[in-house]
Amino acid sequence: MEKTILVTGGLGYIGLVTTDKLICRGYRAVSLDMISRGDEKKIQPDAEYVKGNMCDDRVVRKVINRYKPTAVLHLAALTSVVDSQRFPHRYEEYNVQIGKTLVEAMFSGGCFNIVFSSSAAVYSGINFRIDEKQPRKPSSVYGQTKKAFEDYLFQYSGHELRSTVLRYFNVAGASLDGRVKEGKSARGKLIPTIFRVNEKKQKRLVIFGKDYKTADGTAVRDYVHVEDVASANVLALEYILRGGKSDSFNIGSGVGTSNLEVVRMFEKEFSVSTPIVFGRRRKGEAGIIVADPARAKKILGWKPRYSTMHTIFRSIAECTES
Repeated sequence: MEKTILVTGGLGYIGLVTTDKLICRGYRAVSLDMISRGDEKKIQPDAEYVKGNMCDDRVVRKVINRYKPTAVLHLAALTSVVDSQRFPHRYEEYNVQIGKTLVEAMFSGGCFNIVFSSSAAVYSGINFRIDEKQPRKPSSVYGQTKKAFEDYLFQYSGHELRSTVLRYFNVAGASLDGRVKEGKSARGKLIPTIFRVNEKKQKRLVIFGKDYKTADGTAVRDYVHVEDVASANVLALEYILRGGKSDSFNIGSGVGTSNLEVVRMFEKEFSVSTPIVFGRRRKGEAGIIVADPARAKKILGWKPRYSTMHTIFRSIAECTES
């Protein structure tokens, strides 16, 4: 019988790509999200969407009780490191309290499987090849909220709730069908900003920090394509549905690229020159965050197929979304 999967934040960047993959795998995907006029055109005919505010526990319970999902993919979150420093209470409410309300609704509705989209921001980011045994010492409020909800889920490990925590590194790129790329909320991120500058929608690129302990002084990140992240979500779901134990996995390419290297690679890819200025480090930003994804490869059977700068750049350039 067709399994129903509830996807919170299903109209988001990662949610849309993940939902498409679920449908292709034969699942009934139901997304809970706020639907705006601009989002409606992205909804595929085979997908089911419920307009609802995750902040309203009555809405969450109603959806759980109506659709009786076999599992939940919890993707809904506030994700800006910078904004989290300015609005810590907002991030605590949305990233932690709403998650707890969701789990309570799952229990009352008889659902005991959850995949949680966490973040590499839970780590301190002090070295390359971070594995899951690395101490979780987040340097931002955003990272702290992700860690807090991880800890909440870990309380139930081995008991009634089966959870898989996926720690995404820097998700980038656009869906390969040309439908989905990062929206307005991505304007503070490096790669979308490089595109904006070269499309003359922004005067110059600001690289924050030139005094990190890296080869060129700029921060080093691990970029993983959104298609690969969506595949990890589906594999993690199938892992717990076949009885896998509660666990956590790094979802990254395993390759570190500095901010300045990303710019130079973009310039070479498209034969352009990007005006750059350097700013101060942003509070809460770590110097180096690069994954060791070996456990995800071994246990989930996941590997990044599209997480090269060439594919990331070209998928964005070829995306038809305005």
